[in-house]
Amino acid sequence: MIYYFTYNDSPSGVYGSQVAGVCDYIQENSNQKVKLIALISIRGFFKNKRLIHELYANALVLPMYPKPKNWRKNKRLIRLFLRGKKDAVIICRGIFSNCIAREIGKFKSVVFDGRGAYAAEFKEYITKTGIADSIENLERQAVMESDFRIAVSHALVAYWQKQFNYQLNDHVIIPCTLNRIKTDFTEADVALARKKHGFGQDDIVYIYAGSIADWQSKDLMDEFCARILSENNCAHCLFLSQYDITSFDAFETYGNRMHQMWVKPSEVSDVLLAGDYGLMLRENSITNSVASPTKYAEYLLAGLKVILSNNIGDFSTNANEDNTGCIYTKESMVLSTISFSEKQRLSAFAADNFSKEKYKEEYQKVINLGL
Repeated sequence: MIYYFTYNDSPSGVYGSQVAGVCDYIQENSNQKVKLIALISIRGFFKNKRLIHELYANALVLPMYPKPKNWRKNKRLIRLFLRGKKDAVIICRGIFSNCIAREIGKFKSVVFDGRGAYAAEFKEYITKTGIADSIENLERQAVMESDFRIAVSHALVAYWQKQFNYQLNDHVIIPCTLNRIKTDFTEADVALARKKHGFGQDDIVYIYAGSIADWQSKDLMDEFCARILSENNCAHCLFLSQYDITSFDAFETYGNRMHQMWVKPSEVSDVLLAGDYGLMLRENSITNSVASPTKYAEYLLAGLKVILSNNIGDFSTNANEDNTGCIYTKESMVLSTISFSEKQRLSAFAADNFSKEKYKEEYQKVINLGL
C-alpha cells in the first residue's frame, strides 16, 4: 500500500495535477493501491473535503490543528489511521507531513516529496508563524533522514547539497507536470480566442495567470507592464488574477491596454490561446531559485512563449537552450506576435517534456520501494 500524505494543502488546480494526478498515475502504473491522506484547515473544511474527493476519490481528509506551530499535535490523529501499516510506503509532501510520518512509527519507506526550500521560504516570506527558526532543522531531518526523496528541480538538490551536506543519490527529480495534455488546438481556435477577448491580429498579448503572492513580486510585474506597454502601442497585458491591477503605477498611464478577468481553472487554457507570451516574473530569492512552477508548462502547452526572471529553478537555465522562453532584462524587449507554427512547437514541447509519462522511470523508482 502506498499513502500520499499532505499537510495544509488546499484543493486547487495545482493540487489536481501535483497531488491527485500523482496519486492517479502511481496507482495506474503499479499493482498497489494509493490512498491520499490530507490534513487541511478547519476553515472551509467540508467544502474543501468535498473538492478533494472530487479530485481523488480514495482520500481520507482530516482537520488539522490550526497554526503551523501546532503541527506536531496532528501526530496522534495520523497515528490512529496508520497504525499497523509497517509495510506501507508513505510519500510526504513537504516537511511537516514528513516529520509527522517519521515520528509516529516505522514504515517500509518514508519518501520526502520536496517542493521547495522550506527554511528559506519561511525566512523570506512567511515570518509571522513563531516557528521560522526551527524550520531549517525540520527540513534538514526531512532531507537527511528520509528513505528516499523527490525533488522538483536540479537546483533544489544542489540546495540540499550546499545547505545540508546531502551527498546521497537516493532521489529522483520530477518537475511539476501536467494532468491534461491537449495539443490539438487549431489556428481557427487561436483566432477565435483573440477575437473573443478583444485582441486584433497585430496585437501582442502578454498573459499572467495566477495570484500575485509576495514571491511573485508585484513591483517587478508593474515595472514590466510599464516598459512593455510604453515600447509598443500594440502590446496588451491580460491578468487572469484576482489581484487589483488598478494599484499598478502602469495602470494610470496604460490602463486601456491592461485587462483583467477571472475564470474557472478548467477555462484558463482556452483564454491562454489568445496570448503570445506568458509571464513568470519573480524576485531574486532562494525560494524562487529552486522552484518548478506548473505555470511554465501550462503556458507552453497553450502555445505561449514564457518571459521569465533569470532565477527560477531549472527553467531559467533551460529556456534559451530549448527556445521556450526569454529572460527578462533591463534592456528593451520589443517582441512580435507568435506564429501558429511556433505555438504548435511550444505546445508539443510541453506535451513531450511535462507529462507524467516522461518521468515514468523516476516514478517507478518510488513504486519499487513498496515491492
